[in-house]
Amino acid sequence: MPKKSNAYKVVVIGDIFKDPLKDTLEPSLNILIKLLIMAFLVLATFFATNSRWLFHSRTLIMLCVFICT
Repeated sequence: MPKKSNAYKVVVIGDIFKDPLKDTLEPSLNILIKLLIMAFLVLATFFATNSRWLFHSRTLIMLCVFICT
C-alpha cells in the first residue's frame, strides 16, 4: 500500500486512535457487563416468585452463569 494513498492515511489514523480508546473503554465495559449480569440475577429471583415467570427466570439464571464463566 503506497504511503500517499487515502487508504494508508485512514489506517494510520485508525491505529493512532484505536489503542488509547481500547485502553480506556475496556475496563469500563467490563464493569458494565458485570453490573448487567448482577441486575439479571436480581431480576431472575424476582421473576421466580411468580409462577408464570418461573421458566424465564431459570433461563436468565443459566444465561448469566454462562456469561460469567
